[in-house]
Amino acid sequence: MKTKNINLHHLPLWVLSAMLILAGCSRESINDFDYVAPGTDQSAENLKSAPGSKAKENRILAQIRRATVKYHDIEVAIADGYEFGSGCVSSPLGGMGYHMIRFDLVESMTIDPDQPQVLLYEPMKNGKMKLVGVEFLVNYHQWNDEYNDPPMLGDQHFDAVPDAPSPPHGPGPSYQLHVWVWKGNPLGMYFPFNPNVSCFAVEE
Repeated sequence: MKTKNINLHHLPLWVLSAMLILAGCSRESINDFDYVAPGTDQSAENLKSAPGSKAKENRILAQIRRATVKYHDIEVAIADGYEFGSGCVSSPLGGMGYHMIRFDLVESMTIDPDQPQVLLYEPMKNGKMKLVGVEFLVNYHQWNDEYNDPPMLGDQHFDAVPDAPSPPHGPGPSYQLHVWVWKGNPLGMYFPFNPNVSCFAVEE
């Protein structure tokens, strides 16, 4: 099938989430990026995971936790090839935190619970970074060129954002899925923003 060569190393804001558009408000710190998600009139109930085996979902979530528990030490993440791809991302709906990306995993177009493309970190007052979740990312057009069906993690559909802004203002068209395996999200395990995550340094 037809594929496209996409140089993602020139996308410094790749992980500012494909479904996000720059919001009208701003913060004083240039390291904070404020975004709002389109379709925020949807309730959290409508954004819950697709019907399927709860046991299967729990196995996948446990697999993600086992694979990423070592990344509570951000130095281990850096040693494994993850690098900063954004400042601390937040919106009125909640935060995402800092995004650490492995660009080779993004380019691979592989959805593997053992290898999320992005790690999400929340800043702590002690200067440390706390792992709070992961994100899976694939290019929208490249995926559609190679596969007939949208990407899924188990029974969970990715968010499709074909009109996401192009670099340097955004990641470009993509499919993405946030998974809050290390910090509870009252809006749901897969909702992009987490009200429990802050870009202002918090107590550990």
